[in-house]
Amino acid sequence: MEQPPPPTASGQSDTKDPRSGATVHGGWIRGNTVVPADQLSLLLREAAQHHARRALVLHTSTDDFDLLDAAAFAGSAVELIAKACIATVEPAALAKPVGTGDGFAVAEHVMRLRGHGVRLTKSPLNRVVTIDASVALAISGKLFAQLTPHSQSAASALEVRNDALHLGLVEPGLLRTAVAAMTNFARAALPVLGVEDEAFWGTATQVNTAATILQARADELAEIVENKIERAQHRYGYLIGRLGADESRHVVRGLEERGIAASGSGYGAQCPACDNRGWVEVEADYDVESDGEGGHVGFQTDSWVAGFHCPVCDLTLDSEEAAEAGFGNAEDDEDPHRD
Repeated sequence: MEQPPPPTASGQSDTKDPRSGATVHGGWIRGNTVVPADQLSLLLREAAQHHARRALVLHTSTDDFDLLDAAAFAGSAVELIAKACIATVEPAALAKPVGTGDGFAVAEHVMRLRGHGVRLTKSPLNRVVTIDASVALAISGKLFAQLTPHSQSAASALEVRNDALHLGLVEPGLLRTAVAAMTNFARAALPVLGVEDEAFWGTATQVNTAATILQARADELAEIVENKIERAQHRYGYLIGRLGADESRHVVRGLEERGIAASGSGYGAQCPACDNRGWVEVEADYDVESDGEGGHVGFQTDSWVAGFHCPVCDLTLDSEEAAEAGFGNAEDDEDPHRD
């Protein structure tokens, strides 16, 4: 019976690359570099850095093909940042089922992602099928509360990448928004990845460029929220303002009660547009542990604001806009009616 080759310093067995015949010591091939198998998060983060830096440089170009490249880089950076964050918790969570009944392939992918050498493979070395970019973005937002407010807007980077790669299209305004969303998502992820701004962006100049983009995005977001509030106030004045005092109180009370009854987990809060009672949607993570007596007890580990909606004036804000409007911290509420 053939004996397996001895483990290398990384704890992995030597493996032959079926494409070149070269011996690889239990790692991930990136061009001329082999990254140790147990450093998947580092591999993903370094690739994300490369893509993010290129997107930052190219997205203001006047050349059409530079803009196409920038769109591809921005979307790839978001995907890789999300996957790098997930890998800090559990690399195997990146594995994607590759077909019904193909348990060996799934098990192999899980083993590789967890840093274990698997010598008998049904696919080329390092060919691991991972979860889709949109799924990675959603999971990273669930795992890390600081990413949640930015995950929704970061999806715009995936959309411009798809347009660029699959149709050869890019719209400069959408690209600027996507690069800003990528930059915001990267900033929120840096503490998770254990890296400083300059180490991620490469130079002080790039750090300043990123800061400028973030400030422009903050100004844009403030304008978006202001415009939404103004439109909601106009709707409220048109629909409710013309009613008599008694009738308007009756209508408002009915809308509030119906809106809250249809809402999910969260708490009531004053609407910034019409001053009536709106609803702050809150999402939370829970864990379970033994109670020491043979049973189990569940408890909340984290919570975050996912959005805001007013049933009276129909003001609707996503998580990022809700934070801009002052609803960004789920821990601040002391409303007795909160679920």
